[in-house]
Amino acid sequence: YPYAAGQGVFALSAPLFDRAVLRPGLAPAGASAGAGSGTGRPIVISAPGAGKYIDSLTVNGRQHDAAWITGARLSGGATLDYRTGSRPDPGWAAGPGEAPPAFCAG
Repeated sequence: YPYAAGQGVFALSAPLFDRAVLRPGLAPAGASAGAGSGTGRPIVISAPGAGKYIDSLTVNGRQHDAAWITGARLSGGATLDYRTGSRPDPGWAAGPGEAPPAFCAG
């Protein structure tokens, strides 16, 4: 979900489903013809077992240790592969710069 309006940053959390595919640019059900272009590449979210906590995440096959991601990184389509578990991993998203950006300094 958007973390800070106007910043183009999305906070990441453990998915509720094993798999989801988002198709940007498609018209929603019941919309008039031509409402969506259908040209967006999909964002695929995979989380087998869909545990409550994130153990690790790869984005397009590359390790992603931050608890946030930019909209630009998703805009051309992306694959997010989560490994989740039943207990928090104190090492995931715990390093400098891995927490979502703050609204203000401090």
